Amino acid sequence: FMVYKLEPKSYRDLPYKLGEFGTVYRFEKSGELHGLQRVRGFTQNDAHLFCTPDQLDSVLDETLDLLDIFYKDIGFDNYKFRLSLSDRERNPNKYSGDKEKWKFAEEALRKVLIKRGLEFEEMPGDAAFYGPKIDVQAVNVFGKEDSISTLQLDFNMPEKFDIKYVDVDGSEKQPYVIHRALIGSFERFFAFLIEHHAGDFPLWLAPDQVTIIPISDKHMKYAKEVYESLESNDIRVTLDDRGKSMQSKIRDAEKLKVPYLAIIGDKEIETETVSIRSRLNKEIGLMKKQEFLDYLEEEIRSKKSR
Repeated sequence: FMVYKLEPKSYRDLPYKLGEFGTVYRFEKSGELHGLQRVRGFTQNDAHLFCTPDQLDSVLDETLDLLDIFYKDIGFDNYKFRLSLSDRERNPNKYSGDKEKWKFAEEALRKVLIKRGLEFEEMPGDAAFYGPKIDVQAVNVFGKEDSISTLQLDFNMPEKFDIKYVDVDGSEKQPYVIHRALIGSFERFFAFLIEHHAGDFPLWLAPDQVTIIPISDKHMKYAKEVYESLESNDIRVTLDDRGKSMQSKIRDAEKLKVPYLAIIGDKEIETETVSIRSRLNKEIGLMKKQEFLDYLEEEIRSKKSR
């Protein structure tokens, strides 16, 4: 909000979008801590979107487009939507901001969900005191729901910071502010992501994408050449140069759920190829080094789920 106020804004400057990675802390009680899902220190991918009333529908729609693209890329589909609304009749003094703006914002949130054909549950009374919101609820392996993404209207901070823009008629007006956290916190999101994929990540997400396994020490020189070729092209590759048997190295890599293994022996050196084994399809066969690199890059580019 302070950045927004550094310079005067007109309706031509809106929507105005600011994003940051913000680290925050909560002194959770020990019994409430739960792995990565609930921690005392976490980082959120926060963004604040400032817009006019006429732009609110399109900005919400654009934000849900971004969420849809992101979730499809990571192969995450076990989630639902929740619309958190006010309950002014029961709690008339709970909420900050203008009543008519609340009604306008709540209807805009409802309308964008209906327009996109999304199933959602309305939760009167679940809105924060400063604004209504759309929560994305992930369902973990135990069937429990947790919020992992949020689109939150904020009527409190714009008033506190006296946020304004100059409208087309020259008058000063308060913009609508959307607080957007598509991943929520990185820690909680990765907890759900690990569970969702059971640790078997798509190639583009896998911490180690390829493990190179030389059958014996005499194959090490060529294995290092293959390693350097992949690493120089930004493939996350490891070279297993331990003095263990090939089968033992393969078992270890499979336990780590490495997407691809490149086995190197006499035949591979003679033909300048690598023998590829995939967690998905098991034996793929021999490939030239450049052919294997192209194969990996295409799978990474397409963000194919395993």
